[in-house]
Amino acid sequence: MKKTLALVIISFSSLFVSCQTKPGFTNTLQIKYTHGDESHSSEEMSFEIHDNKVYGKITRPNADKLLSSEIILTSADIKTLNSFLELSEKFKNKCDEINSSSDVQYYSIFVDNKVVKIYECDWKVYSFFDVKQQIFGNYLQDLEKKKQILNNEISNLLIGNWKANVLLNDVNNKSEYIVEKLTTNPSSEYIEFIKDEKVILHKNGKSIYYDYRIDVLDGNKFLIMNGDDNKNGEEFIYGHRFLIDSLSQNKIILTRSF
Repeated sequence: MKKTLALVIISFSSLFVSCQTKPGFTNTLQIKYTHGDESHSSEEMSFEIHDNKVYGKITRPNADKLLSSEIILTSADIKTLNSFLELSEKFKNKCDEINSSSDVQYYSIFVDNKVVKIYECDWKVYSFFDVKQQIFGNYLQDLEKKKQILNNEISNLLIGNWKANVLLNDVNNKSEYIVEKLTTNPSSEYIEFIKDEKVILHKNGKSIYYDYRIDVLDGNKFLIMNGDDNKNGEEFIYGHRFLIDSLSQNKIILTRSF
């Protein structure tokens, strides 16, 4: 009886293993994606096999300091990756559908020791962002919650009037931008942070409105400001992106970053 039971367990285990989805790579898979029009952005996902499990993480942009992206892929996730890899094999020689827009779409796919480079193809439901959402969707939702908590904490700290060491529009790339909280009524250009992640630049009797957010990229915090089109009317307002070097209740040290 015991021998029969053991054989049943072994048979069931073998059946379970055989039913598991086999990944379309042996050791590692890395998907790099470059996209954009006037300026280009690069993103990346990486996958590795350890102990018969497939591990995945978002390696660029890397927000692991806020929340680790590493997950163990399900069979459905592996099927999604395999469908992506099948398309990449099809596209490496010829693209059936070419994207005619000016937006760049460039893939570098590293499958174990093999590299496939693909340009301007229509991936339908298996684009980089589709695959990323299907595999890391739950993580991305949790990450947004973490980012919102961080934004709320910093927003409460920022509320008030601030004076900078140079005019905002005169800050060059990689230049330091030091902002200190005002305790007296301002007499010249100053920045006013208000609730709901809004900021107003007061300049020569004129108010310029921005939305802002705090983002975490590759272990660094960034202050990102974009013009509020609804409040600024037809005037185009350039956005600003700053690396946060240090942040306290009364002083912020930033570095202009593109």
